Amino acid sequence: MNKKDFIEGCRIIFYEVINMLDLALMKDGIAISSINKEDAFSISQWIEREKNYLKESSSINSIEFDEFMKRFIEYYITDNEIFLKLQKEDEIIGVLKGRVEGKELIFWFFMLGYEYRGRGLGKEIINIIIEHFCNDKGIKSFSAAVSSGNEQALRFWKNNDFEAVRITKNFFEDVKDDKD
Repeated sequence: MNKKDFIEGCRIIFYEVINMLDLALMKDGIAISSINKEDAFSISQWIEREKNYLKESSSINSIEFDEFMKRFIEYYITDNEIFLKLQKEDEIIGVLKGRVEGKELIFWFFMLGYEYRGRGLGKEIINIIIEHFCNDKGIKSFSAAVSSGNEQALRFWKNNDFEAVRITKNFFEDVKDDKD
């Protein structure tokens, strides 16, 4: 699928943007901005490229194209959603999705490019976002949703002063028979 076909196929969902949180930050050479419809194709291609590096560990945050599109559409039509592209020197280095609920920002998905992991950049990005929402939006509570089997993500959030407060079975899976 090329970019033109991709955007043509998605046209119907972009006619109106409702209350999504638009964001554009720049700090220490890191650009953090809202994903728009023109970005969707290049972001999905970036995720596909990154998956080649992630094959050795199934516990690392990744996302399939169809799931990415569901999340992208969800972001465009849902109140108080953020879906951010992370760039350094105009190169995509990651994506982050979250939602503001009252005075809390919940990080739902954070994927940083393989070559940028383990260098403190993820922590820096999270701190930039927390600082912005705390100072500019009055948000004082921050949480992250992580699958219990994703040990690398659990370590990342714990190393960034988040603590586990609840474990939910199959939270991210579309399983109708499983109960919490």
